[in-house]
Amino acid sequence: ELTKLDAVPLTYIRVEGAPSDDELTDTLFRITQSMKDDLRRQRRSVNIMDMRRASVISAAQRRASSVWMKEHTPLFEQSCMGAVFIIASPLVRGVLTALLWFQPMKLPHDVVPDLDAAVRWAIELFDREQVEVPERVRRELGRVFDTSS
Repeated sequence: ELTKLDAVPLTYIRVEGAPSDDELTDTLFRITQSMKDDLRRQRRSVNIMDMRRASVISAAQRRASSVWMKEHTPLFEQSCMGAVFIIASPLVRGVLTALLWFQPMKLPHDVVPDLDAAVRWAIELFDREQVEVPERVRRELGRVFDTSS
């Protein structure tokens, strides 16, 4: 699931379960289109990647995702102001944090336990970059994405 807010350049990507190969291809295509859309609109977004309900993907899918990342790194760096990963498990958060120390991203990033923390982190980045954030987003935090469905 990919949700963008028009009021603020914030993109929420929620991964649930283990996607089929077609679902993974579709998700990567939609993320690519979202980044291209941000470039056309001359804005850089903060991407929230919610991995709390994700399952392990196959080795072939990991390879395909890695190839996609390498091919799209320039687009990602041009269209993205920052990225925040939501991972519920403290152990897995620690592993990802350590990996990002050894293979750092070229843009601000963090690993957090929940959606409110992710939106809070994005707001802090927007504030530093002097991007206006509507009061509704500040007040509702993760609820702006209405993730109940």
